Amino acid sequence: MAADSSPPEVKRLIRSKLPAYIFKPTPWLLAFPVINAALMIMGIYAVGQVDSWLLKIGITLLVGHQMFVVGNFSHYLSHLSIISNRRLCYVFEVLLWGIAGSSATVWVRSHNAYHHQYTNGNRDTFRAFSETEATPKRRWIHRLLSPNSEVRFSPMVLMTYFATHSAYFSGALYGKSGDISSVVPFVPDFSKTQKRRVLFEIAVMVGVQVGFFFLLGADWLTYLMVYALSTFIGSGIASLYLFTQHSLFPLSDDNDPIRNSASLKVNPVIDWWHMYVSRHVEHHYFPNMSPIHLPQVTRLLEEHYPSLYTRTTFSEVLPEIFNLPLFKQDTISLRKEA
Repeated sequence: MAADSSPPEVKRLIRSKLPAYIFKPTPWLLAFPVINAALMIMGIYAVGQVDSWLLKIGITLLVGHQMFVVGNFSHYLSHLSIISNRRLCYVFEVLLWGIAGSSATVWVRSHNAYHHQYTNGNRDTFRAFSETEATPKRRWIHRLLSPNSEVRFSPMVLMTYFATHSAYFSGALYGKSGDISSVVPFVPDFSKTQKRRVLFEIAVMVGVQVGFFFLLGADWLTYLMVYALSTFIGSGIASLYLFTQHSLFPLSDDNDPIRNSASLKVNPVIDWWHMYVSRHVEHHYFPNMSPIHLPQVTRLLEEHYPSLYTRTTFSEVLPEIFNLPLFKQDTISLRKEA
C-alpha cells in the first residue's frame, strides 16, 4: 500500500498510472442512452398494444429498468465526461432527464455541486441525518424511507430516491438555501436563472409524459399504472445503489472517497448495462471520467489500496444496511439552524 493515503495522494497515484486517453470525453458513447431510451419508449408503446394486464405489468417492469438506465447515463453527462461542450451536453441532458422523469439542473445542483463536494459532510445533500438533527417528523419519515433497525425492510425505502429528488424540486421552486427539510439534510440553493431552467425542464418532462399518455392510447388507467410502477422500479434500483455507496460510513467533514464510499461487485452484464455505476469510489475520485473506463481505476485501487478500498456485494452489504440506527453519530460540524 502506498505510504500516503490522503485523498490528493490517492488521486495523484492512480491518475499517474492511467493512460492520457482515459481522461478524454467519449461522445461515441451517446449511442448507449439513445438505444436504451428507444427501448424504453418501445416498451411503453407495447404496453398500450397488449390486452393482458399481466403482460402490461411485466413490460412496465422492464420500462422501469430502462428509466433507471437512461437517468443514470444522464448523470454521467452532467459531469461532462461524455461531451465536453456544455451547451450541447445540456441539450442531451434535458432530453434524457426528461425521458427519465427528472431535471438536469436539479440534479447538477443537488448531486454535483453538493454531494461530490461535501460527501458525508455537513452540506452533503445525500447524507444521513445526525442524532442532533432528529425530530419527531424526521423520525417518522425515515423509519419508512431509510434502511434502519427500527422498521426493517420497509418497501417504502425503494422510493427514497424519488422522495429525495422531490424535496430538491421543492427547494428549487419554492425554497431558499439552507431551508430545513424533513426528507433531506441539506437543500441546495438555486439562482433565479437556475429556477427558470428548472421550470423549462419541467415543461419538457410534462411534454414527454403527454407523449407517453398518447402512446398508451390515451388510457388513463394504463398510463397511471405505467407511471407509478415504472417510477417505483427506477427509483428502487437507484435507491439500492444509493444505500450501498455511503450508508455504512460515518459522517465526516473530510471528503475522502476511499474512506467514506463503497463500490459493488455485480454481474458483469448488469455492470455494463448500468454503465459501471457500481464503481462509486472510482467515480468520486474521477467524476469527469467516462464511465466506460472506471473498471481500470478499480484495478489500481485494488492493487495499491487493498486495505482501504471497499468493494462488496449486495448480498453482503444489505443485511448490514438494514440494521443501521435511524440517525448517525454527530461527527460533523453542523451549520447553525435559524
